[in-house]
Amino acid sequence: MFEAVCADILLKLKETKQIYIVGHDVPLSISKHLFDILDARRKAEAAKLGVPEDQYEFEDIISLFLGIT
Repeated sequence: MFEAVCADILLKLKETKQIYIVGHDVPLSISKHLFDILDARRKAEAAKLGVPEDQYEFEDIISLFLGIT
């Protein structure tokens, strides 16, 4: 049953062109276009700060946009 639920979720994400970000405190579903924009900005900020890309996470870029950092 669990596999069927996962398959349904993956199908719905594909149909709606959404990305599901996991591995954070709260999973997040956003459009693929927005994901691509945020990911490019995240990589640019990491390069600007001299931080490895894999250590500058989505929470960091969102915090920057929100003025929390």
